[in-house]
Amino acid sequence: LWHAPDTWVWALIATLGLIALAPRDSAAWFTGVNLGLLWLIVYTAQGAALLEFFLRKVRIPVVGRSFLHALILLMPTVVAVIAFGVVDIWADFRKVRTPQV
Repeated sequence: LWHAPDTWVWALIATLGLIALAPRDSAAWFTGVNLGLLWLIVYTAQGAALLEFFLRKVRIPVVGRSFLHALILLMPTVVAVIAFGVVDIWADFRKVRTPQV
């Protein structure tokens, strides 16, 4: 049921903007790349939690889930996992967030 706080997406957006706008090989660009790696890890974890939710929903055994996680995270499909992690902020696929009043 883990998910990153919704407001963290603004830090991701600011980091991507820093990478895009700062001159390459500057201190700002280097800082943006390092912060980008941090957000990559955060949203990979969120995407993996989303993947785990769906695999449990279809009742795949632990060994099968572990194999699928390893297969997906070791291939270029990890980009899709990261994208699902970011999109989960708005779509809330698992319905784990409490409604804001």
